[in-house]
Amino acid sequence: MFAANLVSPRVRCRGCAMSSRSSSFAPEQVRSFRRWAFRLRLVVVVCFFGLASLWPLGTLDWVLCRRIESLVAARHYEEAEPLITWLRWSGSTRAELSFWEGRLLRKQSRSEEALKCLETARTAGYDKERVRRELILLHAQSGNLSPVRREFEAMLASPGPDASEICEAFVNGALIDGQTELALAIIPPWQLELPADPQPYYARGRVFEHRFDTASAEREYRSAIERDRSHWPARFALGRLLLSQKKATDALVQFQAVSRMRDNAAPRLQVAKCLRALGKADEARTILHGLLKYPAEATAKSFKRVNEPYWGLPVELELGLMESSLQNWTEALPWLERVLEEDPNQLEVRYALAGTLRSLGRLDEAQREFAAVQRARTAIAEADRLVDELDRKPGPCVAERCRIGELFLKNESRLRGEFWLRDALNHDPNYAPAHRLLAEHYQQLAKRNPAYADVAERHRRAAADSVPQPSTAPPSDTERVLP
Repeated sequence: MFAANLVSPRVRCRGCAMSSRSSSFAPEQVRSFRRWAFRLRLVVVVCFFGLASLWPLGTLDWVLCRRIESLVAARHYEEAEPLITWLRWSGSTRAELSFWEGRLLRKQSRSEEALKCLETARTAGYDKERVRRELILLHAQSGNLSPVRREFEAMLASPGPDASEICEAFVNGALIDGQTELALAIIPPWQLELPADPQPYYARGRVFEHRFDTASAEREYRSAIERDRSHWPARFALGRLLLSQKKATDALVQFQAVSRMRDNAAPRLQVAKCLRALGKADEARTILHGLLKYPAEATAKSFKRVNEPYWGLPVELELGLMESSLQNWTEALPWLERVLEEDPNQLEVRYALAGTLRSLGRLDEAQREFAAVQRARTAIAEADRLVDELDRKPGPCVAERCRIGELFLKNESRLRGEFWLRDALNHDPNYAPAHRLLAEHYQQLAKRNPAYADVAERHRRAAADSVPQPSTAPPSDTERVLP
């Protein structure tokens, strides 16, 4: 880009004209092009050594720190990371470099690494007040908002250049902690203050999606993308919604766009799903087998980059379901077995495994799996019945809401289960059974995303501190759910 901008419009026009002709060039054109190419290379070399001569004065790393600051603010993390790496390699000891690296790590939910960088920045003499405020944001985005609520109000009153960072951290923390009303209260002034920022629209889309209002969620995701076409989480979420509505062609456009990001295992997996839905199984299979070669850390990082949960074995899951749907029973079997070994509560996978075993003549094993599927469906039917009864019952029905959450969590959908357990706590914040179930749920998520470990611990403490509540709902019966 830097080199291209040095070329005059006249030369660019000449280059365009030359490229549109045949392969034969006039000698004068060739000589002219070579002269300009030589001058261009000379200018680049002179500029490089000119910048290098400023290195002892600290000018170059100051300039790069400004670039890192703008990239992190724009959420272009893949572009900021190599600049930080290069400055570290070159021996830069600027205190603010540690601060910006700490902010980048915080926004990537790498809390322990972020804390170390921020402590390094403070020790090296960086603005102590700004480091203190960044540590508050690190604390808030984990979902533990109560201890820093007053600090949040003070920071909003005087945000300085960090208004978007403050709002984003507290909205993320509110969503992790299930305080959707607080998140929705923060978003409008955030949008008013920073109308070009895509993040508040994305955040509100997540709230709507959590409430199963997919039409409103889609509208918000599109609004975020209008403001930043490289907002990968918004594009990914929009593609996922479109695919769930069987709009595979439209979803494919979004996932192919997101695949331009560096760690792209998550969107590539979704591209394979779209191709399978469009009847292009061979292309999907090629992508999936390529994804199996990705390191687990790179795949986890990709899901985190688009702010999506990562659990189980998503690539193996897609391979198993695809091969089963194509009646490639022998190929499907090992993938399905591996997925269920990792996560036994995958109802769709268990049903596919039962059909695969039956087609392979392993009837006794198939019958056991079909029986497990039937037990799960009975549990889900119970959850649906309880949902229907809520409108006809007086009172908050906390026990019933908790039971609905437990049934969905253990038999069909973690997302729906989490929604109903949090709904129970919205009606009674001290209801211990809901806290216990959420603690178990978040502990499972913490295996892939350490940010959830603190949330799990808070629910464990809340369950221990809560007075047991009498239940009018059917008792929890974990023996009736999937083994």
